[in-house]
Amino acid sequence: MRGGIIKEVRTFAFDHPRQGITEQSDHHVSWISTTSGDHDGLILDIKGSPQTIINYTSEQGQSRVTLGEIWNGPLCKECGGAGQYYLLGLQPKVSGPYTVNFFWQDSEPVSGRNAYWVRVVQEDGEMAWSSPLYFNNTRLRKTEVKG
Repeated sequence: MRGGIIKEVRTFAFDHPRQGITEQSDHHVSWISTTSGDHDGLILDIKGSPQTIINYTSEQGQSRVTLGEIWNGPLCKECGGAGQYYLLGLQPKVSGPYTVNFFWQDSEPVSGRNAYWVRVVQEDGEMAWSSPLYFNNTRLRKTEVKG
C-alpha cells in the first residue's frame, strides 16, 4: 500500500487453523487461504485518501487500485476456473435485511430443462442454497408457411 496506513486487519470466514495472516505491518498484509467454493477474506481498516494505492497479488492474479475506485463500488477480477475471482470492496456498515422479496424472470431461457435456485451469502461468509426448481422451456415459436 502506498499513501495510507493499515490500522487493523481481521480475517473473514477462514475455515482452518493453518490459514490466516502470516505477516502484517502498517503497509503490508500476507495471508494463507484455500477455499472450496466458499468465501475467505480480510477486513482492513485503512486510513487513507481516494489516491491511496492498494496492490493485490496472488497466484490467481494481481491488481493495483485506489481507495477511491473501491469507494465507487466493488471491483471484481475473474481468475479463470470455475467461479474463481477476487473482490475488493467496502464492508457494509449495517447488516442487510433478514427477509427479502424479489421478482426475477429469465429473459433468455435455453430450450429444454432449466434449473434455478437461490443462494444466500451472509455477511460472515456462511452460505445456504435452495433446492433447484426445474422448468421446461416449451415456448413454441410462431411460424408462418406460405404456399
